[in-house]
Amino acid sequence: MAGLLDARRQLRKNRFRSVGRATDMIIDGDRGTGKSTLLVQIGRGFQGLLESDLGPDPNRIPVIHITVPPERESNLHWSLPLAEFLGLNHTINPDDRNRRTADMTEPIAHVMRQAKTRLVLIDGINRIQDNEIAAAFSYFEALQDRTNVTFIFCGTGAREIIHEARYNKRRKNLPDVVKGKTYFSDLPVLWAGVISYGDDWHSVVQGFEEDLCLYDHKPGTLLKLSKYLHQRTGGYIASLSDLICQAAQEAIETATENEPEAITKRLLDDIRIGRGDSR
Repeated sequence: MAGLLDARRQLRKNRFRSVGRATDMIIDGDRGTGKSTLLVQIGRGFQGLLESDLGPDPNRIPVIHITVPPERESNLHWSLPLAEFLGLNHTINPDDRNRRTADMTEPIAHVMRQAKTRLVLIDGINRIQDNEIAAAFSYFEALQDRTNVTFIFCGTGAREIIHEARYNKRRKNLPDVVKGKTYFSDLPVLWAGVISYGDDWHSVVQGFEEDLCLYDHKPGTLLKLSKYLHQRTGGYIASLSDLICQAAQEAIETATENEPEAITKRLLDDIRIGRGDSR
């Protein structure tokens, strides 16, 4: 898909840059359009690329993936999900009933440098409130300056939020001529949207099919149902994932000698999903 290719090119450029801060990226789009899926696929692809080029290394942590924490008032709160991903103990006196959490920014930066971390994926960026934006992105920039990582920010309205952080002005306050999706962004924006029926949709369905682990599944079954799956889901990735996951779990639970452990159209017809469902 185009988004994966765009991300790969940008990350390759960042990887070999000699001076300056890495160019961050943004994933934006409506709910249910596969933003988080795209984010994860970018991370997996980048890690695979490094392992292919440099060989496996148990001490390397090339990619960090976190979601925006529920508390965001200070550097301490932002450091915790990073520390948890890296497996760092972020408490002082953990056996004490009154233990308190420590700001983990220093050990995080140290481990990221030692582990050669190159990419940080942050999902749910839309959860950041207006009064939290400046402090949050000040933290990201300080961490980036010390570790040379690339950030990818993901969430509905992410482009507007990044604009607020960088220019202290909401996009709604801009002139009409620069509002909307066509407005120039100084960071690359990967747009996730409803996928039209065609080659891109077939690739997505094939990706889901390759991940299936059903005993009686015959390769190519879902691809043959590609048009039906598009009609059912309206081209929404989240709805497709919901439909296939439910069907796979149902196939496992109801399999018998006479009922194969496989996804069939009859089984899919019996499953209800949310957004995009044509039923």
